[in-house]
Amino acid sequence: MGCFAVACFGALFGRFAVLILWIIGWFGNSGITTFWLVVGFIFAPMTLMCVGCVNTYFGGHWGVWQIIALILCLLMDFGGDSGSASRSSNQ
Repeated sequence: MGCFAVACFGALFGRFAVLILWIIGWFGNSGITTFWLVVGFIFAPMTLMCVGCVNTYFGGHWGVWQIIALILCLLMDFGGDSGSASRSSNQ
């Protein structure tokens, strides 16, 4: 039961962080429109926060490290852990 609680917390943490940042107005400085905030909140909260950080702290300049961070955030949002389920069923 503890693993389920940790998984639920992990799945909701990014959305909770986006909601808090949206409420305090942090995304207003980043230039992200409301449409992309809603889409990012639903589908890719970590990627949304990465884009917001690049727009806010780096002025929208996408260098090598920013692109690497974006790829890591995309992997966290869309990578999933489906590979381990298929490996464990083969044993």
